[in-house]
Order: sequence, then C-alpha cells, then structure tokens
Amino acid sequence: MKNKFLFWLMFCIAILLAIYIAVRISMVSMGIGGILSDVKKVSVYSDNGKASDLITRLGIDHTDKHIDLNDILARVASDPDIANVAVRRLPNGEIKIRADMRVIVASWTDGENYYPLDDTGAPINKPSSTRPENTLVFSGQVPQDLSKTIKIVKQTPNLFYSIDRMEFIEDRRWDIFLLNGMKIMLPEENFEQAITKIDNMNKQNMILDRQIKLLDMRDLSRPLVKL
Repeated sequence: MKNKFLFWLMFCIAILLAIYIAVRISMVSMGIGGILSDVKKVSVYSDNGKASDLITRLGIDHTDKHIDLNDILARVASDPDIANVAVRRLPNGEIKIRADMRVIVASWTDGENYYPLDDTGAPINKPSSTRPENTLVFSGQVPQDLSKTIKIVKQTPNLFYSIDRMEFIEDRRWDIFLLNGMKIMLPEENFEQAITKIDNMNKQNMILDRQIKLLDMRDLSRPLVKL
C-alpha cells in the first residue's frame, strides 16, 4: 500500500513538473517570463557567410533584454538582401536567426539603369546607372534560373569578358551582344555545346577579336559569319 502511494505521489509530482517546465518554456519563448525571459544573446547564421553584419543592419540592440520576435521578423522581412529566414528563441534566453542571403550574380538593364539580380533572376536592391564589373548583364525577358547559364559562360573567360549583354529571345534561346558590336545567335538547345564551340573557334581563329557583325550558331553543324 505504501509503495503504491509513493508511486502515485511521484507520478503526480512528475506531471506537475512537466506542466511547470512546459509553461515556463512557453512564457520564455513569448518573452513574458520576467527575468527568465530576458534575452541573453542574439546569434546569426547563414550558409553563404553573408549575414555577419545582419544584427547591425537590422538595428538589433544587444543590451535590449526584451527583444520582440515579431519585431525581429518584421525587420528581417524588410531587408531586400534576405531570401529566407527562421527566427527562434531558446529556453536559455538566446535568439537564433538563420538567414539565407541573396547573392548578386548578374544584372539586368533597361538601357539606362542596371538592376542587380540573384540566381533566380529576381532583382536585388535599387538600380544603378553604373555598369557593374565582372558580372553578366541581361536585357529583355530573363528565365527563372540563371545559375546554369552564368556558370557555363564563365567557364570561357575570353567570351565572358567580351560580352556587353545577353538577351533571351522569345523564351527559347539566347542572343549574345559583344562589346565590339558582334551579335551571336545561339540555338534553342545545346547551349553549353554552342558556348564550347565558340570558345574553340576563338582559340583557333581569334574570332571574338575580328570585325564580325553576326555569328549565327543556331545550326551548330554550319555556323554562319556575316562581316
């Protein structure tokens, strides 16, 4: 009888402790637990390492012991350089911010200004009248995923640094406009093969340095040159 009483007593105590701990964790997480809910630390993490200055940019004060999670989320949502973010508060008083920063990989131009783009083709920040260095510039329609296109073109430095801009024609294929005025028409398919062929032609005949108006690569078996 005594053992049964002790068992139920311990069982009830365990239930009460579990409820107490759960309530305290909830109160701390919501910032309504008095001194236990004070913020002890704010940490920022990012896969691409671009979030180190995020705390300063968002104006988060380390001395503020009552930071509101909703306020942090609102500030983060207003930052155009952030693609995805997760904010959570730990029972030990630490706030963790996990952010995926948008990285500029190219630019889009309307003929006057340049708009920085991420790898999805979405604009980042405000436009500039100054052409960015060492990035591809696009005009017209832009496909949703630019990462593969940029990677392939960057593998041929002679072509990459000769490009003025690239334009996606009728959502099917690319035209490349070089700084020397040459226009290169690429096929709908075999984009990488076409870029490799141009690179080989340039290695053999320095074709990118010649006074050529048009290089038609839509039929890779029969490239056409117009002087």
